[in-house]
Amino acid sequence: MSEVACIPYSLGFTTLGGLVQPLIAADEPLPFERSIQGITYRPEQPGGLVQLVAFPKGHPEKAVNLFQAAIKTKGRHPGSVRYTVTVKARETGEIELTVLEVDSSAGLLSHTFRAPSDLNGLEPVDCPEPEELQGRLLAVHAEVMMRWFRGLLREREVRVGTRDIVYETRDATTALERAIDEGDAEILRKQIEVLRHYGDEVCRRTQCTSFPAEIPIVFFPESA
Repeated sequence: MSEVACIPYSLGFTTLGGLVQPLIAADEPLPFERSIQGITYRPEQPGGLVQLVAFPKGHPEKAVNLFQAAIKTKGRHPGSVRYTVTVKARETGEIELTVLEVDSSAGLLSHTFRAPSDLNGLEPVDCPEPEELQGRLLAVHAEVMMRWFRGLLREREVRVGTRDIVYETRDATTALERAIDEGDAEILRKQIEVLRHYGDEVCRRTQCTSFPAEIPIVFFPESA
């Protein structure tokens, strides 16, 4: 009986701050296909970096760079334009990486390469150890969400449409910023949900695009 073909290491994407967002576990049978949503992290961000990394099972702190490329991005606020980043692996060991703009289905990236047999000699990617990773990813999510919300509140039509809840929205944003500084994951989750409540109400009133609720999500770093 032949052995099941697989890739012997985990795969993931880098997100804002150089963190690795795990996506595919080591030794997953081929073929496989997995997607994750991506957005920019600041208003009017013109470009982003897509970086696929590999790391030994359970050790994202030992991540190395498999492939990276710049894509053109757009959108007035983080989340107003969304992207689907997809990894496909064939039984031959080839990996295909694609990026599509969700609303238009426009293709921004398509690249195929062969998975290396081992990770020795590849460029390392900085990432915290596993026990720190989830808390750091949550903090990045909260920071980008806060930028998105504050960006909305600077617009005149949003300020006019939310006059009656201006103090509540301000307090929710301040509380989330404080939670980011304190670094308590449970408080962060609670304050993210509070800000999401007010964010959804603002978007309902003004027809703006709401911030993605999905976690995990990739926040594209700036491309060089």
